[in-house]
Order: sequence, then C-alpha cells, then structure tokens
Amino acid sequence: MPPGSIMIAWQGTGPGRLGNALVFVHDFSLYLRAPEEAYVGYEDLFNWIVNDVPAGSSLRMLHTAVDPICEPMDFYLPSARRNTVVISPDGATFEYFEVPVRLIESYNRSFPERKKQWQTWYFFNRRKATRSRKSRRPR
Repeated sequence: MPPGSIMIAWQGTGPGRLGNALVFVHDFSLYLRAPEEAYVGYEDLFNWIVNDVPAGSSLRMLHTAVDPICEPMDFYLPSARRNTVVISPDGATFEYFEVPVRLIESYNRSFPERKKQWQTWYFFNRRKATRSRKSRRPR
C-alpha cells in the first residue's frame, strides 16, 4: 500500500438485532496509510472518514447511509487502531491504521432479493471501476 491510500476489505457477515428483528451485520476494515506530508496524520484521515460532509449532502459521513439497505455508521461507532508489521529480517516496519466499521441492515430481506441487489451493485461498480481505470491510462 503506497502512502496516502485507503484499502477496504470485507471481513465477514454475522447476525445482529435491530429492535426485535434479526438482521445481518457486515464487518469491513479500512486500512489507511497517511501521506508522507508532515501536516497530514492518521488522526486527520480518521476525522475525515467519520466527520467530513460528502459532496451533495448535509450530513457527516458518520450519519450518512453508505448503502441503501444499511443503517449509517453511527449504529456501531467506528474505532481506529495503529498497526505495525515487521516486513524484513533487518527489522524494517510497515505502519498503517485500521478502522473497523460495522454496517447493520435495515431489515432482513429474502435471499433472492439480496442476491439480486448484490449482483446489481457488483455489475454497476465493476463497470465504473473499469471505466475509471481506462480513463487514467497515459496516452
């Protein structure tokens, strides 16, 4: 991971409760590498992820639904922790921050409905990612 990047990894799904309803809770981790500029640190990245207001919205990210079927991040508050990994025999380290995020579904949908929604999401985002990669290629 180069400095100044974010990687998102799905960690799994488990059961949860929303009132009396049994619903799914999705666990993600955001892995952050701060840029090499001295004025931007991990606390700034975490603050932007949680408290910044996205374009076209009036709510902070903490209170914004990032998925139409899930509650906002404020249902389970995100946390942050520093991690260091030794990457060579001489003791060189790789430092990053991990921000675990839990998203709870608003209601428990049937399997065919969930499968259709994820297929639509995957197809749309796959096309969008392919399009953006092609537009970034040097000419």
